[in-house]
Amino acid sequence: MLQYYRRSLSANKNNDRVKRTKLENIKVLVSLILPINIGIFTLVTTLQNRHIASEEREQDQNQAQDQQRETVFVNYINDIARYRDKNSGSLNNNSNKLLYTRTKTLTALRKLDIVRKKHILLFLKESSLLSNDTQSLWFGADFNRIKIDGNDCRFSNATFWGVQFQYASLTNCQFENVIFRDTNFNHATLTQCDDFEVLLL
Repeated sequence: MLQYYRRSLSANKNNDRVKRTKLENIKVLVSLILPINIGIFTLVTTLQNRHIASEEREQDQNQAQDQQRETVFVNYINDIARYRDKNSGSLNNNSNKLLYTRTKTLTALRKLDIVRKKHILLFLKESSLLSNDTQSLWFGADFNRIKIDGNDCRFSNATFWGVQFQYASLTNCQFENVIFRDTNFNHATLTQCDDFEVLLL
């Protein structure tokens, strides 16, 4: 009986140890759950904050770039309009005046997006700065990818020498007495365009 009692005590001790071990393991697991959850939460929050910060930084850069382009565009229009008005509305008869206009235009075009490039072209047209007298004035001008249609796309007595119109889209345009010399229209789309006395060289 003593042996039975010893075995029983030993078994109870083992059971108690197993119960204690299980209980201790459960306590350890429960105590680890909170730090693990906090760690996961911190990691997820940090990643989300980095993503949000990256998006905000990209948005800020885009806004700054757009603002810079708008500033270049507005300054260009104001500068050339003032210069034109100061010179009695005509810049076509003086090579120095034309060189000034050309330099300002080519510099502005390098910094602008396609929408503002389109408006530069329309400004040049309305200011009569695309006339046949200015044969090589716009050589190298980059009007790639612009989109012009309808009333905006009516050009007369104009010369485009060495101008880039790659991937441009010109729809319902009218060209009257227009010279295209060494003009690059690679991959450009001209849809329903009327041409009267157009010279392609």
